[in-house]
Amino acid sequence: MDFAAIKAGTPVPPKSLDMAMEFVNGGFGFLYVSTYARVTLLDKKTFAKWAKAGIPLLWERDDGYQMASGRKSVYVVPGLLRFGKYEGGE
Repeated sequence: MDFAAIKAGTPVPPKSLDMAMEFVNGGFGFLYVSTYARVTLLDKKTFAKWAKAGIPLLWERDDGYQMASGRKSVYVVPGLLRFGKYEGGE
């Protein structure tokens, strides 16, 4: 997949968690969930922290995604999980 062609703000398609993780782990950007109350950034460092604790941060559920939140989890409706890109160079 040509990750460079993905525009920031593009929703992650349903049942595409492997592709989204490839995007993050490949250093092309991050994922985010934007709601009326907050924006939650999911970058490589965040996924690593949850993996170190032995807890999956994000998994597929129906046509959306389930995201861990403390000791509970929340359902992320289709279209809320989006691709993000870093501005500028590193």
